[in-house]
Amino acid sequence: MNALSKLDLINPLIDLIDSDKILFGICLGMQLLMTESYEFGHHNGLGIIQGKVVKFFDQTNETQKELKVPHIGWNHIYYSINDCIYFKNIKDESYMYFVHSFYAIPKDVNVISSYSLYGNTSLCSSIKYKNIFACQFHPERSGSKGLEIYKTLASIIQTQKQENNNG
Repeated sequence: MNALSKLDLINPLIDLIDSDKILFGICLGMQLLMTESYEFGHHNGLGIIQGKVVKFFDQTNETQKELKVPHIGWNHIYYSINDCIYFKNIKDESYMYFVHSFYAIPKDVNVISSYSLYGNTSLCSSIKYKNIFACQFHPERSGSKGLEIYKTLASIIQTQKQENNNG
């Protein structure tokens, strides 16, 4: 948030979100959408989606000690109740690649389009809200499934451009 503020990018991001254009956030890009974060202290986020960003778990907890933080590697994504067009060519329970120590907890579960499990923590792995799609995983590192997300995104953007040109 400090970098976005210093570079005077907060208002342009808000303007983009208020437009009909798509905003696609990856990893930290999803976390910044929340109202608050506890990474490196307590900080405000963009406040687009009510929720918070928290660290995985207390490593002193005996049931969680074997799990590594950061969470790095392949993990399943499970579809949620929010039907997400970006997953139209991807099967439920597909693997995506993750690299993170913190995760978002949206207040409204209806924005969650997929979740994943790490130990006994269920984490929001993607969000679909208005013109925003954001994911905790890295599509660019997720092989053919991640490329499908980008292809779908490109197709949606192309369709929007054609509709705007014709309308």
